[in-house]
Amino acid sequence: MGDQPPPSSVSVPHTFGWGDSLGRVLNALEASVECLLQRQSWETGAQEALSHLGRAVEVSRAYLFEYISVQDSELVMRQRYEWAAPGIKPQINNPVLQNLSIRDDAAAILFAAHCRGQPYAGRVDQLTAAEREVLEPQDIKSLAVFPIMVRGACWGFIGFDDCTRPRTWSESEMTILKIAADIFAGAINRQLEEDIRRSAEERYRWLAEQSNDVITRCTPEGRYLFISDSVRRHFGQKPDELIGRHIWEFIHPEDVGRVRRLKEEAMAGANSGLAEFRRLCADGRHVWAEIAGTPIRDPKTGQVVELMMRKRNIEARKLAEAALRESEARFRAIFESSGEGIFIYSPDEDLIVQANPAMARMLGLPVDQIMGKPPAQFGLSEDEPVERRMSGLLATLGEEVVIRDRRYVARDGTTIWARVNATRLDRDDDRSRHILFLVSDLTERIVAEQRLSESEAGYRRVAESNRRLLNEVNHRTKNNLASILGLVSMTAHQASDARQFASDLENRILALSRVHEMLSRSQWRDLDFQSIVCNVAEALARTLPFDPQLRSRGPEITIAPRIASPLALVLQELFTNGVKHGAFRDHQGTVDLEWAVKDGHLTLIWREHLAEGARPLTSTLAEGTGIRLIRGLVEHEIGGKVAFKLDPGGMTITINLPNPASPAQAIGL
Repeated sequence: MGDQPPPSSVSVPHTFGWGDSLGRVLNALEASVECLLQRQSWETGAQEALSHLGRAVEVSRAYLFEYISVQDSELVMRQRYEWAAPGIKPQINNPVLQNLSIRDDAAAILFAAHCRGQPYAGRVDQLTAAEREVLEPQDIKSLAVFPIMVRGACWGFIGFDDCTRPRTWSESEMTILKIAADIFAGAINRQLEEDIRRSAEERYRWLAEQSNDVITRCTPEGRYLFISDSVRRHFGQKPDELIGRHIWEFIHPEDVGRVRRLKEEAMAGANSGLAEFRRLCADGRHVWAEIAGTPIRDPKTGQVVELMMRKRNIEARKLAEAALRESEARFRAIFESSGEGIFIYSPDEDLIVQANPAMARMLGLPVDQIMGKPPAQFGLSEDEPVERRMSGLLATLGEEVVIRDRRYVARDGTTIWARVNATRLDRDDDRSRHILFLVSDLTERIVAEQRLSESEAGYRRVAESNRRLLNEVNHRTKNNLASILGLVSMTAHQASDARQFASDLENRILALSRVHEMLSRSQWRDLDFQSIVCNVAEALARTLPFDPQLRSRGPEITIAPRIASPLALVLQELFTNGVKHGAFRDHQGTVDLEWAVKDGHLTLIWREHLAEGARPLTSTLAEGTGIRLIRGLVEHEIGGKVAFKLDPGGMTITINLPNPASPAQAIGL
């Protein structure tokens, strides 16, 4: 539209455009809400919603387009749904509207307005030539198009065409149609958010089940909503037996106050600290457990709606600590048999003074190669200060310190992600300071999270690939069915009897099938023209009692899939016509097939040479049934031109086609 303002900026009258029809329009908006928002998916109600709106607004067409990215990240607009009034030609199958690039002049003007959140409306006779070139072939006299804004970006648009009059859209009409676009946007956004929420819920459940800890979700009052299956391993209970029960049923009475304080901290802040308590097991025992809580808030009100808690059985750790305080012998038994890595550290010397077999297995080293070394020697360089920092915190706070993301390096170079608990081991009869480090290997959990992320990315790629494949299959199937129906109709009109009809139809469908097979092998890429010629000629030769003399020559060119099928049928008819009525009829004539590309066009020249002494061709041959089929395929299916010339020595057929290799032709493939 150049430097002039978009059509929607034209002044419009401030009167309601439908007079007494306001009630009908409002009813249509209400019906659209029901179609789009009260069904499982907005897509199941989109067509019906457009029907309600189109009838109420009294337009010729109502439609919905989506902006999508195709190969090379090019943004195109694609029509997905359409309602057309009786007597109005639908445009849903118009190939121009299925992949129209926003680089197109008319589409660029529309897209620029939509990116600004503005409607696009006006009379077609007042638009630019580029816009009229797209709209006038659809018989549009006036249109109003409204962007569908989802998450701050233009997802697509809905539009309304008037093909009966150059309508001027009133301000009230524009306002109500904008409301309709907002209804579509709300439905699409709601489904998108639901898909995101469902995906997040599935990922959360998967991670919870993979975690070594017991992951729970409960109401603010403390009633279980979800509990991971790891509760079986930690406390011997089944998850489904705990859902709906209160957490207080399983906490030792003496520890209820401590856990309540942690819950209140979690309700008040983003995350709570850690608390230890005694938890009831399935066999009636109370074991020491560790708990941490995180609130889940309503994004609108900020109120806590759930509490997410992580629990783990720390009975072994508590026993180990007690054994260290009470008896070296008891400590040694637990120290040696624990499945968790343990080492004792002297911060004064910055050395490991003891390490258990589990720690040795974790690092892939003998115990004696761990003792007497600084812990930093076994960690990543960026984590080196961890043990000294934890020692300083212990000296200041005098209680347990936890680091969740300590990384060690095994002998084979493998990185080990660990959760490290540090506890002081000071004793009255030992003036030296020692710290016990309990190392829990979290590598499997971290790897599982990474694999989940990779799996999600792979799924998205597969889903996108499947979507494109389904679209392509749908497009090709429709084209093939249309071609076959056209062949049936043409052959039925031309056949003199049932046997001829069956034979001609079979040959033409076989030709279509052969080129379809070639396209499938090439994965629907451009085909070599020489290969198409050879394919048709070889197939015909196998049905004849003689070897037809065909000489073909021309440059190497490729044919787009869009015109490969009709062009193959043209060659089939040329050969068949030559056998029945032309140079091959007496088994002695010859044919020269030449092609060339010049000035953006492909020219095919078919020259038939009669054998010496053969009876000449009659002038009626140029209007035979096969020639009429050739003319229809060239001029109506491919958009080219065909000319026929008879002379005493034979016949020449010249076919001129748009160059299938040019950028202009490639757009519509």
